[in-house]
Parts: sequence; structure tokens; C-alpha cells
Amino acid sequence: SFDKHCDWDSGPEGIRPPIVATAAISLNDWYAGGRTVLFDSTGEEAMIEQPPLFGATVWDGFTQHQVEKITDGSRYALVIHYTGTIK
Repeated sequence: SFDKHCDWDSGPEGIRPPIVATAAISLNDWYAGGRTVLFDSTGEEAMIEQPPLFGATVWDGFTQHQVEKITDGSRYALVIHYTGTIK
């Protein structure tokens, strides 16, 4: 699980270069829990449905998101971070 956060951090503690987008590809479906939850600008859940097996969820580096705790089994995902700068 990961607590609510965004991937873009241009400050001294952030990843260099900052993450401008993320893609998470589902590699299995034999687990429970572990939802990736995206939040809108008001802090409300904006994405509830999980992608099908081998489907992807993609979001920009400014979107708040979290991954909920796995309650059964193991979750496997390929996570791709796109890095760079925004001008």
C-alpha cells in the first residue's frame, strides 16, 4: 500500500527529474484489496474501477493517488514513471 500522495515534487527532496506521468499495468488478478485510487482536485475519489488484467491506469504527476492495502494474495503491477520537466 501507499498513502495518498502525488509523484511530482520539484523540491530538493523530490525525484530528479520529477515524475510527470505514471502508468500502472495490472499483471495479475488473484488478490483482494490493493485498489489504486485517484483523487480529483477537491480530494474526492475520481477513479473507482480497476483495469482488467493487463490493462493500465495512467495519471499525471500532479494527481493525488494512493494504493490501498492488499487483504488477500499478492498484487503484481508494472509501474512506469515518465520523468522530465514541464515548461
